Amino acid sequence: MEHITSNNFDEKIKKDRVLVDFYATWCGPCKMLGLVLEKFDDENIVPILKLDVDEAKDVAEKYKVFTIPTLIIFENGKEDIKVWMNLESGLMMKNKKGFTLIELLAVIVILGILLSISITAVNKIKKNQDVENKENVISGILTGAKSYVSDNTSILDTLPNDITVSTFKDKYADFDESKYDYNNKTVTVEKCDAVGLKLKYSIEIDGVTYNDCGCDAQALGDSTKICR
Repeated sequence: MEHITSNNFDEKIKKDRVLVDFYATWCGPCKMLGLVLEKFDDENIVPILKLDVDEAKDVAEKYKVFTIPTLIIFENGKEDIKVWMNLESGLMMKNKKGFTLIELLAVIVILGILLSISITAVNKIKKNQDVENKENVISGILTGAKSYVSDNTSILDTLPNDITVSTFKDKYADFDESKYDYNNKTVTVEKCDAVGLKLKYSIEIDGVTYNDCGCDAQALGDSTKICR
């Protein structure tokens, strides 16, 4: 595959049919797609050119390349087929004219690869978001427990002490019970050490013990929401 620039772009797309891969060096899906395009390039189905959008922003803007990877097939210098990936909307394709059976098969295969990349990326983002949401709920529970103890200091007379989440949830740590079945979980309040006054609040969720970083945070001035 030939790498092109803004300087020779117009000249390179004047051929009968060429496929231009708009990519960026930092783009993970672009790298995965690049491996597939190398195979197609070996088959000589259609000449494949690669354009780094970070180094050719003028060309990317001209052809409205707002997301990458984007593939455009040009015929005699004019845009014919455009395929791009959008994590929110999925795959998009715009066809201005038509293409041969071989090119159609190539585009179908490339679409399949892009779809696979898109689904993987979306699932990864969703998984990360689910973890973040879960940890935000746990952080809210630990913070609520501390507020509850502040209003009910007799709990500190006997430590360690366990507080059931349902005891303080409605007033101090409201969360969606249909998504997070934590009402029967317990928050343990204990001293960081035998002689100190610092406290630690911890809760076990799905086999993992989370705490409010109370012991470390008070010693180091750390504002981390939860620790493991």
